[in-house]
Amino acid sequence: MSRAEVGQGRAEVGQGEAEVGHGEPSLAGALDALRAGDLDSFSDWLDSARFSSTPAAIAALRSLADSIVTEGLSAGFAPTATIDDITATLRGRCGVSLDPDDGTTAPTEDRQRQRGGQSRRAVVDSGAADGESMRRELLAAYDEIARLRAERDALEARVDELAGARVLADRLAAELERDEWIRARLRRLKASRPARGLIYVRRKLRSRTSSAASR
Repeated sequence: MSRAEVGQGRAEVGQGEAEVGHGEPSLAGALDALRAGDLDSFSDWLDSARFSSTPAAIAALRSLADSIVTEGLSAGFAPTATIDDITATLRGRCGVSLDPDDGTTAPTEDRQRQRGGQSRRAVVDSGAADGESMRRELLAAYDEIARLRAERDALEARVDELAGARVLADRLAAELERDEWIRARLRRLKASRPARGLIYVRRKLRSRTSSAASR
C-alpha cells in the first residue's frame, strides 16, 4: 500500500463518518481517545454507542476500524487483525447484529473488499505507515517490552523463592525421615525379649517401692 493509498483510505474514513448521518454517535470521541491512548474512554464509547440502524452502525464502525489499521492506533488488536476482523469485534461490543446474511460483512466493491482484508502488519510491511503512527507503535512496543521485562523479573524472583522453599522442604523431609527411622528402631528394640524383661523388672521394682512407701 502506497502513501497515496493510505491518504485515500483516510479520506474514505472521513466519508464513512459523514455517511453515518446526524444523530449518530460521533467517531471523533472514539478516535480522540485512541489517539491519546485512553482505552478506558474508548471502551466507554463502545458501551454507550447507539445507532439508528445496522447499516449506519456498519458504516461508522468500519470507518473506525479503518482508522485503527491505517493510523496504527492501539485498541487492543493484534497487528495481524484485518479491518474486517476489527469491524466484527466492534460490532459485537456495540451489540450490532452479526448476521452474515445482512449484506454488510462482505462488501461488494472490490476496493472495499481489498481494504477489508488489510491489517496493520501489512501496512507496516509495505512501508506505507506514516511517521506519527510509527512513533505511536514504537512507544507501544517499548511499553510492552518494559512490561514483559517486569513480568520476567517477577517470575525469576518467584522461581528463586520456590527453589529456596524446595530446599527447605527437602531438609524437613530428611529430618522427618530420620526421626521416623529412630522411632522404628525404638519400637523394634522395645519389642525384643531383653527389653521386655527389663521393662517387667522395672515395673516390679516400682510396684514394690510404692508398696513400701505406703506402709
